[in-house]
Amino acid sequence: MLLSRGRATHAPRAADGWGGRRPEPGCDSGRVSLRRGDGRPHVVVVGAGFGGLATVKGLRRADVDVTLIDRHNYHLFQPLLYQVASALLDPSDIAHPVRSILRGVPNCDFRLATVTGVDFQQRIVHTSTGDLGYEHLVLATGSATSYFGNQALAGRAYGLKDLGEALALRARVLGVFEQASRTAVPDEPRALLTFVIVGAGPTGVEYAGALSELVHHVLKRDFPSIDVKGVDIVLVEAVGTVLSAFAAGLGRRAEAALRASGCASSLSTWSPRSGRARWSSPRVSGWLPRR
Repeated sequence: MLLSRGRATHAPRAADGWGGRRPEPGCDSGRVSLRRGDGRPHVVVVGAGFGGLATVKGLRRADVDVTLIDRHNYHLFQPLLYQVASALLDPSDIAHPVRSILRGVPNCDFRLATVTGVDFQQRIVHTSTGDLGYEHLVLATGSATSYFGNQALAGRAYGLKDLGEALALRARVLGVFEQASRTAVPDEPRALLTFVIVGAGPTGVEYAGALSELVHHVLKRDFPSIDVKGVDIVLVEAVGTVLSAFAAGLGRRAEAALRASGCASSLSTWSPRSGRARWSSPRVSGWLPRR
């Protein structure tokens, strides 16, 4: 999202450059030039993901000063996040320091902070470490996990959007295997080792395959007391097809590859109206209830 001074959403600016109101004393907001004192336009970019970094690099030869803000000091390569969640990669393999990426961008300064709000009329970005004034603002903060209106799932399900969520999911998978290896209750291992993945898009399919690989090639040897044939991986998708955004043939091949890799999953259907999912697999049949 790009907000520039040419947009009608901004109020007319007075001669002082702040619409008649200057920042309060002690606030580091202002028409600042972070690297030079020539009063060049100041561009604030929020988010050090692919969009934010592409914007900053695209401005490296422009006659502007740039400030990049992110709550993390690393750039996350999200396409491989599922491999961290399945313990196939270490976090450092997909997280790269932002400051090292910006070494070749001399007109950009990085600020480690959380954006708490934006005053569009006064052109001020409020952050956890102070305020910043801007001439142009780029919001590249990414997306959030959708629970399809079922917010009760937010406190029970694991997302897969950032490094913290991936590590929490990995810890959960390994933790339930530890529990299953110690339980004396006959039916408890099956309940503990049933994994439901909502969304048969690229991330869901990749994680299902990676989780199957982890179970059948790594955890099988680490937990010899557990019969991994009893592990069930259920893929839930509202439209009833794998990789529905791609050509039908790709979806069929992806589903066949999941089965061939030992992923004991079967495609399920999700009813947004009832919030229930119905699945049937060789070992498990039932409903995922709305919670």
